[in-house]
Amino acid sequence: MRCRSPKIRFNLSRSPLVMLGLVATLWLCGCGLSEVEKYYPLGAGYNWTYETTYDDPEFPPKRSTDMIVERKWNDYHFDNGLVLSKTHLGLLTREAYYLLQGPLRVGHKWGAGHIEVEITAVNKRVTVPAGVFDDCLTTEFRAVRQGVTFITLTDYCRDVGPAAYELYRQEPGNERRMLQRSVLLAFGYGEDLKQ
Repeated sequence: MRCRSPKIRFNLSRSPLVMLGLVATLWLCGCGLSEVEKYYPLGAGYNWTYETTYDDPEFPPKRSTDMIVERKWNDYHFDNGLVLSKTHLGLLTREAYYLLQGPLRVGHKWGAGHIEVEITAVNKRVTVPAGVFDDCLTTEFRAVRQGVTFITLTDYCRDVGPAAYELYRQEPGNERRMLQRSVLLAFGYGEDLKQ
């Protein structure tokens, strides 16, 4: 006697629980295009080239390229050691803080411990050597170490990614001082760089 498995048939349009489960699974996996991903394109081979200038004149301007070299599940590995994990909330770093997190609106804050991030501007125009971009937002990242606050302002532009960074140092009772600034020179996949 042969065993036969029963044939199970169902109509997705008539099974709301199945549809709800499918949508929930896709959402939890981070599948689909979220609002955060529109401001930080992710894909193996995507890269950004920056020019960094320093407050200290002993350091000459430096050019560098950050490239996503590999994707493993929802983790994106960069050639500079950065690993971003795509979650339903946003982009999580290996150090367990969100680099960018929705909802993308002014005043939205997140963080833990000595790290706090806040969206300080949306619908901003950013001009860098790679171009003029109209749909940008700015985050202010603050980390306190031994009483000194380090502040990074980052401009993320839609369909571009990080277009500019400014790093500041602020000691108690003093105004913040810029340490370095990086601006985007080119971005895209391999030879399709937009300059």
